[in-house]
Amino acid sequence: MSTLPPWGNEDTVTPLAHFDTARALLKPHHHHVITKCGHTAPLERPRDIADQLVPLVSARVERLDS
Repeated sequence: MSTLPPWGNEDTVTPLAHFDTARALLKPHHHHVITKCGHTAPLERPRDIADQLVPLVSARVERLDS
């Protein structure tokens, strides 16, 4: 399963300083820092989230179809 933790660079709940620790624990296949974004990235920057999710989901669907 692929993971994609989006992280807002202005997140005050889980600050960007903790991003490397989260990546080490989760070992995501992909990661993305969203600029000018706080803790609720899907609400604050839905287009950025969609831009990251679409290729991830598309690749998964392509593998299932083959």
